[in-house]
Amino acid sequence: MKKVSALRLYLFMTVAALVLVFLCCAPVYADDPGACGESLTWYWEDDDHSILRISGTGAMYDYKWEPPEWGGDFSTVVIGEGVTSIGRFAFRNCTFLVNVTLPSTLTFISESAFEGCTALTAMTLPDSLTDIGPYAFKGCTGLSDITLSADTASIGESAFKGCTALTAIDLPDTVSTIEKYAFADCSALASVKLPSGLTAISDGLFEKCASLLNVIIPGSVSEIREIAFEGCNSLLSMTIPEGVTVIPYGAFKNCTALSSVAIPASVKEIGECSFLGCSGLTDVTYAGTQEQWSEIRIENDNDCLTMAIIHYGPSEPSGILILPADLTAIESQAFAGLTDVDAISIPATVKSIADDAFEGSDIVIIAPAGSYAATWAQEHGFIVNP
Repeated sequence: MKKVSALRLYLFMTVAALVLVFLCCAPVYADDPGACGESLTWYWEDDDHSILRISGTGAMYDYKWEPPEWGGDFSTVVIGEGVTSIGRFAFRNCTFLVNVTLPSTLTFISESAFEGCTALTAMTLPDSLTDIGPYAFKGCTGLSDITLSADTASIGESAFKGCTALTAIDLPDTVSTIEKYAFADCSALASVKLPSGLTAISDGLFEKCASLLNVIIPGSVSEIREIAFEGCNSLLSMTIPEGVTVIPYGAFKNCTALSSVAIPASVKEIGECSFLGCSGLTDVTYAGTQEQWSEIRIENDNDCLTMAIIHYGPSEPSGILILPADLTAIESQAFAGLTDVDAISIPATVKSIADDAFEGSDIVIIAPAGSYAATWAQEHGFIVNP
């Protein structure tokens, strides 16, 4: 009996100790207003602590890994006019955050400011914003719509990594720098038109963007870095611009749907595993001569490239691009500016095509008679072949 009593006492003391530790260690969030910048104040706009307002002028403080005083259980944040930056970790892992109002004075969103805000679905960034910091929206898995400022200059490392609901993004031509992994793991992203002044495609920029069908790379790009498109297993074709000298390690690794690639004569080296796993690659158009092709240093594990049919001479539009038989929708700008094929074959399974899906593309659309794609093509002024 004494042993049972002792055991009960031991269990009671253990549970009590754990509760005490939890109470001591759990974050305690403030009810009263406080400073969040040299000239900034935060306060609750309602008794339920669901609306957080930040007012004043200047930059917000940067925070450490611990959450700020306001915690993370609110649904709305209103950042007032006069605020110029959102501090590091300011709203990180605020999983209930749905609504964000940003001021016209904002110029910078700092590191991990909205990282892990999984309930956030849409965001319009003000025209004043020029720089998006690293990890700013990383892991915002509900974010499906974001409008960038027309004056955006830079997008930081992993800024939108893991935004799995994002289907398209319009990158203004003012963007000159996009850091590595900025759009990695954006598994629903279907199309991207890169800014006209971009000079480099960073490491892993579109790694594992499994829905990516088309990427328009501007002629200003002279460098493609490692694993830039690895795992983009819906990517159908690629035109590498003149000026690129190296296709590096793993650049197009496991792009299993990639059927055609246009390579400029400027390329002198193709790195290890650049085209490893590109099992659908059948046609390579090389802008130089056969002799020049033989002088390119091609590293190991590029059999998918070397076993494809090589066409020599300047790239000209040719052939038919056949879309996957189970495709159901073609998103905005998916094939905008398409120049390296004469025609595109769309299956009867497609039931939705964005109005600007083929903007700037002079192509023939091949679609089954009476299908949604055939009707859409006729209504939008395209030549249609059944």
